[in-house]
Amino acid sequence: MAKRLDLVGMSFGRLTVIHFAGKNKYNQALWICECACGEECTVSSNALVGGKTRSCGCLDIERRATQRGESRSPEYVSWSGAKLRCEAGHKHYGARGITISKRWTGKNGFRNFLQDMGRKPSPELTLERKNNNGPYSPRNCKWADRLEQANNKRNNLRITFGGLTKTIPEWSRLVGLSAGTLRARLLNSGWTTRKALLEPLS
Repeated sequence: MAKRLDLVGMSFGRLTVIHFAGKNKYNQALWICECACGEECTVSSNALVGGKTRSCGCLDIERRATQRGESRSPEYVSWSGAKLRCEAGHKHYGARGITISKRWTGKNGFRNFLQDMGRKPSPELTLERKNNNGPYSPRNCKWADRLEQANNKRNNLRITFGGLTKTIPEWSRLVGLSAGTLRARLLNSGWTTRKALLEPLS
């Protein structure tokens, strides 16, 4: 009797074999595999080695989304961008522990994301985390305008003047100067807060 080929630890497409799971009715070895998207599935040796099965099914979902044109939708772009930043170890996201909900990364990840978040009410809105140190998840995400996003950045400077404390983007909107101009005045020129906010452009 031929010795069974041990596939544990080997990768096939998006699948990595975790352990042996017995045999099917055709006497083919079955393997528990972990997909790159986070889902687990059971696949036969023949399907793995023959290249028939390359994922838990998420590849087919993505292909269908592409065929429908969904991959070009603003919602898909927001979802895939968030997923990539977390999974690829981006220094401001995955590398500092920012995760994305498993509900949004499995086989039906995009469908679940769309169900939870809905379509963008306006093209100008972007995907924002309410708690900037929290995960991308249904409870922690919302569609927000770019000013809200700018105000939510970890390194956003807050300026107090006249009894008001606001971020640079907020002061920018209030006084009619660009955020870049205000930042340069406040951080690089040595101007007082009053002069930086009230001095008109020459």
